[in-house]
Amino acid sequence: MLNVIAVAYRKAIPLRGLIDSFLLQTNPLWVMHIMHDGPAPQDVKDVISSYKDNRIIFYETELIGEIGGHHNRKRKLDELEYNCVDWVLMTNGDNYYVPRFVEFFLGVCNASVGMVYCNTIHSHQDYNLHYSRLVECGIDMGAFIVRLDVAKETGFNHFHFSADGLYAAECNATCARKGLQVIYINKFLFVHN
Repeated sequence: MLNVIAVAYRKAIPLRGLIDSFLLQTNPLWVMHIMHDGPAPQDVKDVISSYKDNRIIFYETELIGEIGGHHNRKRKLDELEYNCVDWVLMTNGDNYYVPRFVEFFLGVCNASVGMVYCNTIHSHQDYNLHYSRLVECGIDMGAFIVRLDVAKETGFNHFHFSADGLYAAECNATCARKGLQVIYINKFLFVHN
Protein backbone atom coordinates (compact mmCIF):
# COMPACT_ATOMS: atom_id res chain seq x y z
CA MET A 1 0.00 0.00 0.00
CA LEU A 2 1.26 3.47 -0.86
CA ASN A 3 0.49 6.20 1.70
CA VAL A 4 0.48 9.52 -0.12
CA ILE A 5 1.06 12.51 2.15
CA ALA A 6 0.07 15.60 0.16
CA VAL A 7 0.52 19.02 1.70
CA ALA A 8 -1.77 21.73 0.34
CA TYR A 9 -2.37 25.43 0.74
CA ARG A 10 -5.35 26.87 -1.11
CA LYS A 11 -5.01 26.17 -4.90
CA ALA A 12 -8.23 24.18 -5.39
CA ILE A 13 -7.84 23.49 -9.13
CA PRO A 14 -4.28 22.09 -8.93
CA LEU A 15 -5.39 19.98 -5.94
CA ARG A 16 -8.09 18.48 -8.17
CA GLY A 17 -5.33 17.66 -10.69
CA LEU A 18 -3.34 15.77 -8.05
CA ILE A 19 -6.36 13.81 -6.84
CA ASP A 20 -7.48 13.00 -10.39
CA SER A 21 -3.98 11.79 -11.28
CA PHE A 22 -4.26 9.22 -8.48
CA LEU A 23 -7.80 8.20 -9.37
CA LEU A 24 -6.41 7.42 -12.84
CA GLN A 25 -3.66 5.15 -11.49
CA THR A 26 -3.57 1.65 -12.98
CA ASN A 27 -2.66 0.27 -9.53
CA PRO A 28 -5.34 1.20 -6.94
CA LEU A 29 -3.21 0.34 -3.87
CA TRP A 30 -2.89 3.84 -2.45
CA VAL A 31 -4.46 6.11 0.14
CA MET A 32 -4.04 9.90 0.02
CA HIS A 33 -3.74 12.00 3.18
CA ILE A 34 -4.22 15.64 2.17
CA MET A 35 -2.89 17.97 4.85
CA HIS A 36 -4.18 21.53 4.30
CA ASP A 37 -2.06 24.18 5.99
CA GLY A 38 -4.51 26.19 8.06
CA PRO A 39 -8.28 26.40 7.61
CA ALA A 40 -9.19 25.54 4.01
CA PRO A 41 -11.07 28.06 1.87
CA GLN A 42 -14.49 27.05 0.55
CA ASP A 43 -13.26 26.24 -2.97
CA VAL A 44 -10.82 23.66 -1.57
CA LYS A 45 -13.57 22.18 0.61
CA ASP A 46 -15.83 21.99 -2.45
CA VAL A 47 -13.17 20.11 -4.41
CA ILE A 48 -12.63 17.64 -1.58
CA SER A 49 -16.36 17.08 -1.04
CA SER A 50 -16.82 16.30 -4.75
CA TYR A 51 -14.89 13.03 -4.29
CA LYS A 52 -16.59 10.01 -2.76
CA ASP A 53 -13.52 7.77 -2.59
CA ASN A 54 -12.56 6.48 0.89
CA ARG A 55 -8.89 6.52 -0.12
CA ILE A 56 -8.94 10.34 -0.03
CA ILE A 57 -8.65 11.66 3.53
CA PHE A 58 -8.64 15.40 4.18
CA TYR A 59 -7.22 17.23 7.20
CA GLU A 60 -6.88 20.94 7.89
CA THR A 61 -4.73 22.43 10.62
CA GLU A 62 -5.96 25.18 12.91
CA LEU A 63 -3.05 27.49 12.16
CA ILE A 64 -0.95 28.18 9.08
CA GLY A 65 2.58 26.88 9.49
CA GLU A 66 5.71 27.74 7.57
CA ILE A 67 6.14 27.86 3.79
CA GLY A 68 6.48 24.43 2.19
CA GLY A 69 4.23 22.40 4.48
CA HIS A 70 7.14 20.41 5.88
CA HIS A 71 5.70 20.47 9.43
CA ASN A 72 2.56 18.74 8.08
CA ARG A 73 4.70 16.08 6.37
CA LYS A 74 6.44 15.35 9.66
CA ARG A 75 3.16 15.33 11.58
CA LYS A 76 1.46 12.82 9.26
CA LEU A 77 4.54 10.60 8.98
CA ASP A 78 4.71 10.47 12.79
CA GLU A 79 1.01 9.49 12.92
CA LEU A 80 1.25 6.56 10.46
CA GLU A 81 1.38 3.17 12.13
CA TYR A 82 4.85 1.59 11.93
CA ASN A 83 5.21 -1.42 9.62
CA CYS A 84 7.61 -2.93 7.07
CA VAL A 85 5.03 -3.45 4.31
CA ASP A 86 3.62 -0.03 3.42
CA TRP A 87 5.31 2.76 1.49
CA VAL A 88 5.25 6.56 1.80
CA LEU A 89 5.17 9.22 -0.92
CA MET A 90 5.39 12.84 0.21
CA THR A 91 4.18 15.35 -2.34
CA ASN A 92 2.52 18.73 -2.83
CA GLY A 93 -1.11 19.48 -3.55
CA ASP A 94 -0.29 20.99 -6.94
CA ASN A 95 1.83 18.13 -8.34
CA TYR A 96 0.53 15.35 -10.56
CA TYR A 97 1.57 11.91 -11.74
CA VAL A 98 1.38 9.74 -14.84
CA PRO A 99 -1.30 7.00 -14.64
CA ARG A 100 1.27 4.21 -14.19
CA PHE A 101 3.28 5.86 -11.38
CA VAL A 102 2.00 3.57 -8.62
CA GLU A 103 2.24 0.53 -10.89
CA PHE A 104 5.88 1.26 -11.82
CA PHE A 105 6.90 2.04 -8.25
CA LEU A 106 5.12 -0.71 -6.31
CA GLY A 107 6.03 -3.14 -9.09
CA VAL A 108 9.71 -3.04 -8.05
CA CYS A 109 9.08 -3.08 -4.31
CA ASN A 110 9.85 -6.17 -2.25
CA ALA A 111 11.38 -7.01 1.13
CA SER A 112 14.91 -6.13 -0.05
CA VAL A 113 13.99 -2.63 -1.30
CA GLY A 114 13.86 0.45 0.93
CA MET A 115 13.46 3.31 -1.54
CA VAL A 116 12.47 3.95 -5.17
CA TYR A 117 12.87 7.17 -7.14
CA CYS A 118 12.31 8.63 -10.61
CA ASN A 119 12.91 11.81 -12.60
CA THR A 120 10.82 14.98 -12.62
CA ILE A 121 9.32 17.38 -15.12
CA HIS A 122 9.42 20.94 -13.74
CA SER A 123 6.48 23.03 -14.92
CA HIS A 124 7.78 26.14 -13.13
CA GLN A 125 11.02 25.77 -15.09
CA ASP A 126 9.36 25.79 -18.52
CA TYR A 127 8.70 22.04 -18.35
CA ASN A 128 12.38 21.17 -18.24
CA LEU A 129 13.50 17.66 -17.36
CA HIS A 130 15.21 17.11 -14.03
CA TYR A 131 17.27 13.95 -13.55
CA SER A 132 16.98 13.06 -9.88
CA ARG A 133 19.97 12.51 -7.58
CA LEU A 134 19.77 11.55 -3.90
CA VAL A 135 21.53 14.67 -2.61
CA GLU A 136 20.47 18.04 -1.26
CA CYS A 137 18.88 20.08 -4.09
CA GLY A 138 19.08 16.97 -6.31
CA ILE A 139 15.56 15.61 -6.06
CA ASP A 140 12.06 16.95 -5.49
CA MET A 141 9.62 15.81 -2.86
CA GLY A 142 7.22 13.66 -4.83
CA ALA A 143 9.83 11.88 -6.96
CA PHE A 144 10.54 9.08 -4.46
CA ILE A 145 8.82 6.61 -2.20
CA VAL A 146 10.27 5.12 0.97
CA ARG A 147 9.31 1.98 2.85
CA LEU A 148 7.38 3.14 5.91
CA ASP A 149 9.78 1.65 8.48
CA VAL A 150 12.72 3.37 6.74
CA ALA A 151 10.82 6.68 6.58
CA LYS A 152 9.91 6.54 10.26
CA GLU A 153 13.40 5.46 11.33
CA THR A 154 14.90 8.32 9.31
CA GLY A 155 12.33 10.87 10.44
CA PHE A 156 11.48 14.11 8.68
CA ASN A 157 14.07 16.45 10.18
CA HIS A 158 14.32 19.57 8.01
CA PHE A 159 11.96 22.48 7.41
CA HIS A 160 13.71 24.65 4.83
CA PHE A 161 13.71 24.96 1.03
CA SER A 162 16.15 22.09 0.39
CA ALA A 163 14.52 19.70 2.89
CA ASP A 164 13.38 17.47 -0.02
CA GLY A 165 16.89 16.45 -1.03
CA LEU A 166 18.18 16.17 2.52
CA TYR A 167 15.30 13.86 3.44
CA ALA A 168 15.98 11.73 0.33
CA ALA A 169 19.71 11.56 1.12
CA GLU A 170 18.99 10.58 4.73
CA CYS A 171 16.53 7.87 3.62
CA ASN A 172 19.18 6.60 1.19
CA ALA A 173 21.70 6.44 4.08
CA THR A 174 19.18 4.54 6.25
CA CYS A 175 18.68 2.04 3.41
CA ALA A 176 22.46 1.54 3.13
CA ARG A 177 22.73 1.00 6.90
CA LYS A 178 19.91 -1.58 6.79
CA GLY A 179 21.27 -3.32 3.66
CA LEU A 180 18.23 -2.36 1.56
CA GLN A 181 18.28 -1.64 -2.16
CA VAL A 182 17.51 1.77 -3.61
CA ILE A 183 15.99 1.51 -7.07
CA TYR A 184 16.16 4.24 -9.70
CA ILE A 185 13.42 4.22 -12.35
CA ASN A 186 14.89 6.21 -15.23
CA LYS A 187 11.55 7.65 -16.34
CA PHE A 188 9.77 10.99 -15.95
CA LEU A 189 6.67 9.96 -14.00
CA PHE A 190 5.91 13.09 -12.01
CA VAL A 191 5.27 16.78 -12.73
CA HIS A 192 6.40 19.24 -10.07
CA ASN A 193 4.53 22.55 -10.04
